[in-house]
Amino acid sequence: MDMIHLNDGTPIATKQYNILYPCTDKIPISFETSLAYDEYVLCSLAQIYRDNLFFYQIPQGFKVYSHQAVMTDHDTAGARFYVTASNLEGDFTHEYQFTRPVDLVALNMDSNINVLLATAIQDERDDVIRILTQHSGNYVSILDYLCTMDFTGYVAKNEAYIMYICQPQQVVKKISNI
Repeated sequence: MDMIHLNDGTPIATKQYNILYPCTDKIPISFETSLAYDEYVLCSLAQIYRDNLFFYQIPQGFKVYSHQAVMTDHDTAGARFYVTASNLEGDFTHEYQFTRPVDLVALNMDSNINVLLATAIQDERDDVIRILTQHSGNYVSILDYLCTMDFTGYVAKNEAYIMYICQPQQVVKKISNI
């Protein structure tokens, strides 16, 4: 398997340059930290602006990593995925692949937080307002709110960039254990 490595040689993710847009003139061969690779990947994903929000366009075939071994119809609350396997240190890691292209709300952009905050105020969702105004980057508890708005999920930054997906069994499939 062709892998991306940290500068010290630690493998962190499967190479996906064939489905990403290069965001620099030179494609790096290694990265200082897994967060640096996360940032490179997000820079390489196409972005669109729709419904007053910015979205990351995740291509079909894009690989992500999760603790969760199986995605089922009961996972309506969503699932968490990482761009690099190294963010799952100490736990068994499963590699998944997107089965179709999806657009994920970019919650690492302040303008999107402001738009969603205005919408939550209009919808009188105090729980969502409280989370969006805390600026902690931990938005997992608003996934159900975004899902009811027919969004596929979102990308946010906490300790790493994390993708939360509504009804993951509809957009990802497990391809291996790492």
